[in-house]
Amino acid sequence: MMKKEIAVFGVATLVVAFGVCFSAQATSLKPTAEEIEAMRAERNAVRTEMQEQREGLKENRAELREERKEVQQQRKERNCENIQNRVRTRINRYENKQEQHSNVFGKLVTKGEEISAKFQEKGLNTSALDDSLVTLKEKVKTLVTEHQTFIDELEATEVIACGESEGEFRENLGEARKMSTQIRAQLVEIREYYQVVVRDEILKLRAQLISTDSNEEN
Repeated sequence: MMKKEIAVFGVATLVVAFGVCFSAQATSLKPTAEEIEAMRAERNAVRTEMQEQREGLKENRAELREERKEVQQQRKERNCENIQNRVRTRINRYENKQEQHSNVFGKLVTKGEEISAKFQEKGLNTSALDDSLVTLKEKVKTLVTEHQTFIDELEATEVIACGESEGEFRENLGEARKMSTQIRAQLVEIREYYQVVVRDEILKLRAQLISTDSNEEN
């Protein structure tokens, strides 16, 4: 009877010891407050980008509808004042969109740089992430420049609207529309670059940090 009790006691002791070790190991794998903050910042950046994509699609559909209405309206009237007003409305709309895109993508770059700095503090090599952020920043800069050029083209069209050359007006308006298509393509390119390249580098560094912390604690 005594041997049986000793055996039972020994098994119970092993179970308790195993539970303590497992609990300690699980605790060591938990992310730190800084890691949680970095992950939260990255999630917020992605959430903002996804929202911008949805808004961008809505804006594009609305823009196409407005352009179709504009063509139909131009067939019905040739009043230069009305044409100028429509061009001015488009200019104002694109100026607002330019500011929105600049703010959204600028925040993505800033968040990425903040995340990179936190990884650097942990001793990780963030050169790949930093390079991708430089490329992203250049893409955003190019977009802003192209957007401004597009707005300038629209303003030039506005000046011609009440002139004598209807052919020149239509030509300039056609060129401006081509640039509008190019800008939409650049927006898609920037969003895809962030998702495929920048975000991927962030995820790699996060996994590396978790792996490093786990190895050090073991």
